[in-house]
Amino acid sequence: MSNALRFRSFSTAVIFVGLLALGGCVLGPRPSVRFNPRAEALDNAKTEAVNRESAPPLDLKPTEGPYLLGAGDEIIIYRLNAKETDPNASLKTFIMPDGKVHFDLAPPVVALGKSVTELSKELTEALRPFYKRPEVSVALSAAKSRRYWILGKVSAPNIYPLNQPTTLLDAIARAGGMELMGGTGTTEELADLSRSFLVRNGKILPLNFEALIRQGDARYNVYIQNQDFIFLPPKSTKEIMVLGAVGVSKAVGWREGMGIVAAMAEAQGPKKGAYVQRILLVRGSFTKPRVAILNYDSIVKGKHRDVAVLPGDIIWVPRTPWERIESYIDVVLNTAVSTMAANEGIRVVKGVDAGSVGVQLQLDSGSNQNSNQSQPAPAPAQ
Repeated sequence: MSNALRFRSFSTAVIFVGLLALGGCVLGPRPSVRFNPRAEALDNAKTEAVNRESAPPLDLKPTEGPYLLGAGDEIIIYRLNAKETDPNASLKTFIMPDGKVHFDLAPPVVALGKSVTELSKELTEALRPFYKRPEVSVALSAAKSRRYWILGKVSAPNIYPLNQPTTLLDAIARAGGMELMGGTGTTEELADLSRSFLVRNGKILPLNFEALIRQGDARYNVYIQNQDFIFLPPKSTKEIMVLGAVGVSKAVGWREGMGIVAAMAEAQGPKKGAYVQRILLVRGSFTKPRVAILNYDSIVKGKHRDVAVLPGDIIWVPRTPWERIESYIDVVLNTAVSTMAANEGIRVVKGVDAGSVGVQLQLDSGSNQNSNQSQPAPAPAQ
């Protein structure tokens, strides 16, 4: 090959390489496969239904037996054979916080857990050393030791005394019924019946408020018990719950375009050692929730896109690995409703925004109670 031909080939190669370099400058570097989950559009959660609705509790009859006294109850004590001028002939008093009652010359008598008939007999016996033929009668003046909460979108949210047999519908009616949309000429309720609940002894009862109120299904019209908590949340909620093994378990304000990463940041992120490969996103009604299982670790590392959250969602970060969603969902929902109840109680009692309080609860109890369930959990969403 001649020198001139070699020079022309070399020049052509140099020009071609230069054009490639120029093209790279114009077009920019090739996009990386790795992406920033905060900068990308949010994915929609792929949820699967979990039916946790079971047979309602069998307490469809009022509690049998006499009323049992408790601390704070007001009573009237009569010494029946006393003279009218005797200043100790009668006394209106109340059961002390220690469960005892004081009357006349008798030593303190335990009244807690006793009927008025039983207390009458014990006070009679306690007065025998001081009177020849004492006879005491006790009457209940005001039942204040037994009560229930009903809060949320009812006309008169409050704490009510449980001084007579009361059903769930009775309790809602006593609170003035559900709050209606005002100024629109409609009768639309403001309460979200699909997420309404009754908590008893720290656990949510399997009650379908929609079936009870919309369809008149009497199976769910249970009798209220002492310390029950009834909550009818608003349809217009703008909060989500971030619970489990996070820095601060709390309700956080929802905003347009919020994803899992931003919501977790509001709760100070997962705790060290948390099982972030299978966190739960719970959405919808409490009787038939929809659940997505997400790999939070993959999201923050940019392997998968961030997932959008909606108002009313519950994000749960487990402390340890779990297997069966049908059992584990009860742990999540019981913690969620307990947090909602605590937050609402703070709002009512103190008049503050409970979302900023960060109510701390004992979490992950029973997280490994699901190994004997028969149905597998849905696969993690990618």
